[in-house]
Amino acid sequence: MKKTVNLMKNIESSRGALPAQHLSVLAENRFIIGLKKDNIKPASIDLSISGEIYEVKNSFQVPENKTVWETINEVGYIKHSIDKPIRVNRTYVAKLNESLDLPQNVYGYANPKSTSGRLDLHVRLLADCISPYDSIYRKGWKGDLWVLIKPKSFNIKLYPNISLNQLRLCYSDTRIGGFELESLMQSPGVLFDPNTNNRIGLKEMQAKDNQRSVILTIDAISTDIPLGYVANNDKDLVIDIKSTYKTEDFFKTVESKNNMIILQVGKFYILSSYEHVVVPVGYASEMASIDDRFGEFRSHYAGFIDPGWGVGEDGKGFGRPLTLEVRAFESMVVRHRQPIARLKYEHLAEIPNIHYDSIPSNYTRQIKAKLAKQFI
Repeated sequence: MKKTVNLMKNIESSRGALPAQHLSVLAENRFIIGLKKDNIKPASIDLSISGEIYEVKNSFQVPENKTVWETINEVGYIKHSIDKPIRVNRTYVAKLNESLDLPQNVYGYANPKSTSGRLDLHVRLLADCISPYDSIYRKGWKGDLWVLIKPKSFNIKLYPNISLNQLRLCYSDTRIGGFELESLMQSPGVLFDPNTNNRIGLKEMQAKDNQRSVILTIDAISTDIPLGYVANNDKDLVIDIKSTYKTEDFFKTVESKNNMIILQVGKFYILSSYEHVVVPVGYASEMASIDDRFGEFRSHYAGFIDPGWGVGEDGKGFGRPLTLEVRAFESMVVRHRQPIARLKYEHLAEIPNIHYDSIPSNYTRQIKAKLAKQFI
């Protein structure tokens, strides 16, 4: 009990995203309800779907004075059997197993998991009486959680208790300042050149913005390892999320010409950052949309990067690339080292008791663009 009380005091006096040990205390004290221990990650929790799924005609946002269920009833729904795949370009709403009764001053935000993004499965968190997607912006919020789901490339067979998105909980302001970001890039470093393992500092970045961000560029040089992948247009393909498949049945490889890649409008690409990325253990990161002055495209759908990404088991790693889920809104050429995405770093409230490279993951060994774990 004393340990729990002390950790609760730490949460209430801390600043930053909450690490695994704090999330465990919140679950033990039923501030997070229905959370399985295995779904606690270094600085986030995996949310899991129940068997309660409905098909709706259109996407929607929840009014600030209504619950998700009240909104579903207003827009109209058809009950969907989880035994049947969800279909491309149709919209579904699934209730989550977890609900929240957050402490005062704790808030949160969500992102799709890596596998959801790489399957081109759009997943947005819905919460009672909160209009923005993927947000629990009200501190001390209490209520049920749902997800809005829309497969864009493949029909997907789901199961109860699988995780499609993740939630990060925070206390106070998590953002880091510009001077701290510049210092972090110098030591221990967050960007590394894959050819030399040299740190890439703020001054060496290919582009800069005014949002205290780290800018990533695209890898567009073909080697004997596939540069990337583009999804097939066969809308009859079904992916059972618990099965494995041959890559060539669902994707074609992408090659560059003269260090350029042509992105065709509306197609879904899996590509890679040029830079190798590290998230130091005391920090977390989120991939965010780049300014549209750099191009009319979406470069990611899954955004959280847990502490310890790329540090290696011994803490001496030189990072690894980040996979990009790209959809162009107009046909365009992208060149090697063209800016493609940005990273926002944030404080953790405390050093986590586990980090990304210390636990099993499907994506710790990626060296180029990496498809979802279902593909071999």
